[in-house]
Amino acid sequence: KLRGGSLFLSNSMPVRDGEFFLYPRQVTENDQTAHMQTSLSGFPLSVNVNRGASGIDGIISTAIGCGDTFTPTTLVCGDVSALHDLNGLYGLTSDLPSLSNAQSKLHSRVPLTTIIVNNGGGAIFSFLPIAKHGQDVGFEEFWGTPTKSISFRKWADAFGLPYRYANSFESFREAYRSSLLSGRPEIIEARVIDRSKNVDIHQRITSTAIQFVTKLVSETSSDECDLSLNTRINLPIKRYTNENISKGSNRSKTLLLIHGWMGDKSEWDLVGAELVKDLPHEWDIISIDLPGHGEAPYILSPIQQMMRTALSLNSFHENADFCSSGKFSIDAMAKAVCNSLQNDHGIKSLDAIAGYSLGGRIALAMNRLCLTNTDMNAPQQDNDNKLITKQTRLILLGANPGKLPFDDHTVKTESDNQRVRKDRL
Repeated sequence: KLRGGSLFLSNSMPVRDGEFFLYPRQVTENDQTAHMQTSLSGFPLSVNVNRGASGIDGIISTAIGCGDTFTPTTLVCGDVSALHDLNGLYGLTSDLPSLSNAQSKLHSRVPLTTIIVNNGGGAIFSFLPIAKHGQDVGFEEFWGTPTKSISFRKWADAFGLPYRYANSFESFREAYRSSLLSGRPEIIEARVIDRSKNVDIHQRITSTAIQFVTKLVSETSSDECDLSLNTRINLPIKRYTNENISKGSNRSKTLLLIHGWMGDKSEWDLVGAELVKDLPHEWDIISIDLPGHGEAPYILSPIQQMMRTALSLNSFHENADFCSSGKFSIDAMAKAVCNSLQNDHGIKSLDAIAGYSLGGRIALAMNRLCLTNTDMNAPQQDNDNKLITKQTRLILLGANPGKLPFDDHTVKTESDNQRVRKDRL
């Protein structure tokens, strides 16, 4: 493993494969390499790239500059990139007349391991749509840029540089290990699969990854946790009171204010302050944070939580109270609001609900679920003890029960009509 050194990725496939397959690891306090070079992303080594005027020119020369720090440096480049800057290898030799003997000897010890990934040409071009036309468009000659006639061994000999050849993972691992331990510049030619197989493998990896992630984030199975059935969330509320009214005053009616999407309960502060002045003292006026909003807990499914943990994303929310859930819907949020009002805040009934945007949709769902006796985790058959009854008034602001057509707002689709009937508008 290259730790505490530098990794230089050439353009074309190396930098792209690095982005896809190289992941940072977390450096612990007990890690002996923690004091070495560590990038902000958590990599135990620095990663460098260089965009030449033509994309791949000057790669070897730039990598030599990065390696001139007397720390282990590895260059990963393709065969075509290497050909564009083979003369740069001269910078690793001791045959520099401008240097004294001492300087020359020191210069020759730049510990750069150059890994030439030889797949017989420009592999990245095989990912282009034109590749499927093959010889009909002269793809191999004009795009493939074959390198079969080039001997990198002879080039290494020409510059007096040690050369190693690897055509398997085992031989490459041994060659790379030996190069790092030598502390001197070396060239490793890694003979890999041809360009067409390279495309096939990348497509298979991408397809497998997409299928795996899609399965993880798809609709939860029956054995997964469901917010609406198994999880109760303590949702924060805010009460609006008149300082001139004693705390012991009897308040027999309750008005619930529900904010919109991406908002929180504080959006009702100005309205709540005015309502306190205008409504009779018997009204208890409260606003609530919806699940995943404001100060309410985050809503993540068990699978999502696992994925965040695997990707070390939870560190950004170390103090967050994560709540596991499965399905996340309007009905699920409506049930969470009802459950929290009854179980966490002791609110027995609602005389009026004012909802804005998403809040209005949730108010409609709460009304429907309660009036149809849908399981609310604590169903109460006695109509007088229900949180919402037919006497509960709904005040909906900017709340649409279904999809709105883009052109003619007077035309409603069947799904709109079903939603209207469902929410009893």
